[in-house]
Amino acid sequence: EVAFANPPEDAVLHGLVARSLGMVSSQQGDYRTAQTAAERAVSLFRSVGEMELEAKALNNSAIAAVHLGEYDRARELLMKCRERARALGDEEMQARMEHYVLNALGSIAVMEERPREAEQWFAECLTLCERLREREGAATALMNLGLVALALERLHEATVRFREGLRLADELQKTLTTVNCIVGLAGVAARAGARPRAGRLLGITQRFLDDSGAALEPYPRRFA
Repeated sequence: EVAFANPPEDAVLHGLVARSLGMVSSQQGDYRTAQTAAERAVSLFRSVGEMELEAKALNNSAIAAVHLGEYDRARELLMKCRERARALGDEEMQARMEHYVLNALGSIAVMEERPREAEQWFAECLTLCERLREREGAATALMNLGLVALALERLHEATVRFREGLRLADELQKTLTTVNCIVGLAGVAARAGARPRAGRLLGITQRFLDDSGAALEPYPRRFA
């Protein structure tokens, strides 16, 4: 926040500060600050022709828009992110940016209550991440597939997906994905009538959130 309020003259450094603030704010559930910071990062990276960093900042801005319920804006930003990634001419970089886009498109479909469409986006994302050996992206996709399966009342499948995602997220020390998977397992337990287990799992997630200062994201919150 201090660096953001007193920006360095170097545009790239200024952009990195803005993007970092946006990412931390998003983790804490302050999506409006996250969006403002990401938009500044996009503008700065674009001004100096840093297309890879611009693509990443566009993705950050899109995620904030998803959480704020601005779905048309989020789709617009994701298409710009994809466009910038393709313009780089680096197939591996393009593929790695694509998994962010696919996960985000799935999240929009979920929030707009189109779970079967979301499932297609998340499954495509998981396949891509497995090909790239992108474990963090795979953990997120598995968690998202678990939430879709839970929404469709496919409880066994949801349990398998959450456990796979939880194992990866725990290994990578990705707190929010870990928490989201545990919330999902709590949702499975509640739907199966095991309410004491659901309560214990939610208690665990609260300890994670209290220790890290992170906030539960809007969609998993439906199952909390």
